[in-house]
Amino acid sequence: MLNSEETKYYWRVSAINERRYYETDWPSKDGVGSFTTVAVDGNDVASLERAIKNAKAKAEQIVDGVNYTEGTKQKALDAIAKAEKVLKEQAA
Repeated sequence: MLNSEETKYYWRVSAINERRYYETDWPSKDGVGSFTTVAVDGNDVASLERAIKNAKAKAEQIVDGVNYTEGTKQKALDAIAKAEKVLKEQAA
């Protein structure tokens, strides 16, 4: 479970060469990736709306097989759809 108090998480991807002669690793071209969790207070609709908006913007940048692995964009869109469903249930 991730901390929900606006915590920023970072990651770095490296390729590792398994041949002894070339024992080394290479950082990814894009360097360090990051995301920030959203501060949520119970049923905070405004926070959920912001999170959905930010997720949609990020999903637009996803190109499966180029900057993310295959299937990532669909997983993101599925998660957005679930969040939108929760938002609609909050409004009802």
